Amino acid sequence: MLLRFRVSNFRSFGEKAEISLLAGSRDDDHKNHLVALPGLDAKVLRTSVVYGANGAGKSNLYRAVRFFMGLAMGDASRDGKIRFSSFAFADNGSVASEFELTFLSDGNVYGYSINVSQGVITAEHLAKLVNGRMEPLYDRIVEDDGRLSVAASGALSEKEKAQAFVGAVNTRSLLSVIGENIPADQRSRDVNAVVNWFDGLLFVGPEEAFAGSILDQCRNDEFKRFSEAILGWASGVGGIDVNEHAVNEGEIRQLISSDKAQDVLDAIHQQSVVRLKNKAGTEMKLTPGQDGVVRTMELKAVHHLENGKVGMLDFGEESDGTKRLLNLLPALYDLLKHDRVCIIDEIDRSMHAILTRSVLRIFLSSIGSGQLILTTHESSLLDADIFRRDEIWFAEKDTKGMTRLYSLNDYKKRTQATIRDYYLEGRYGATPQSINNLAEVQGGRL
Repeated sequence: MLLRFRVSNFRSFGEKAEISLLAGSRDDDHKNHLVALPGLDAKVLRTSVVYGANGAGKSNLYRAVRFFMGLAMGDASRDGKIRFSSFAFADNGSVASEFELTFLSDGNVYGYSINVSQGVITAEHLAKLVNGRMEPLYDRIVEDDGRLSVAASGALSEKEKAQAFVGAVNTRSLLSVIGENIPADQRSRDVNAVVNWFDGLLFVGPEEAFAGSILDQCRNDEFKRFSEAILGWASGVGGIDVNEHAVNEGEIRQLISSDKAQDVLDAIHQQSVVRLKNKAGTEMKLTPGQDGVVRTMELKAVHHLENGKVGMLDFGEESDGTKRLLNLLPALYDLLKHDRVCIIDEIDRSMHAILTRSVLRIFLSSIGSGQLILTTHESSLLDADIFRRDEIWFAEKDTKGMTRLYSLNDYKKRTQATIRDYYLEGRYGATPQSINNLAEVQGGRL
């Protein structure tokens, strides 16, 4: 579970901003939203929702965590440099960008951070909470003269320590190098716990499906029943099915856009499984067999018609709201089954507010320790019947153009039913600036 995330000098985040999922002490509501931290007198929240006006930077929080995962687990460099958008209005262009996560994995609390400056990693730290104190597991620092300084505790094996000097050390994290070069059964328990936590992160952007896994999940009867129950109630789709059949090269070219066809065929010739969307916008999977036959899997929507017949449509032909719901269902199902963290940007994209509320209620009423973090500007979700006060966060830009993150719990508690009203009145900030003189707008003088 994610306990805290800090970021600075990344996109609209200038000075350090922080979001915490540690439960506040002033809120006694929705105790089923809490998970106890082992060995600590503290609890962590199962969900957090970030509100903000368009352009306030709430989506940049999603991008920051996702970018940090790429730094931690792979090679995020291009042309020998780690490239991303730092804060555009910084007074000093040489200020490092800093990313820091505190999280719970395998029963222990870890802290992990990376600093990036001038396109290279200048510092990487991993620590573990032991007897109430964060004890370093390793520190890897690039000194001012360019030398690499590494200090590691006895918790790491000699083989793991040796990886600190392997590969492109300035653009690769030690964690990613260990994960790539040392098999899981040969890693230390702490490194495995951290690698597994990052591997378990789920991301769903506004226009994205969840890891392309819906086709694979459809082979799971339990998932099919789960998704069909929600789709049938929410969208009128009676079920989901997978159409699987053999295809030749000519049929593949007809299914997908011409600009992608040759790359797809080249990948298939190299025995690679290809996932993409067909011309209708439906997710498909192309799997080459050892016998040279290529099979395609395409998702279909099942509609039960009044005359007792069954109709089948490509999911690409369904409404945007139905497709968005389908993209979210595998992640929601996974959270109900496993202790993972899912971050969804703009959960309300194309979905009715009542449907969004219902999806959240399904998750929050479940028993488990999966964690859901989301951004939205759907004000109807600002409801004490859904969220605790410490689960509600706001993103707002200050006069320097920096995104600030702050919690509803920072404000004096008022009547629970007024959270949404107070937000729309602008008392919490994080709303668009109102236009006071409509006549000037209509006259074209604004």
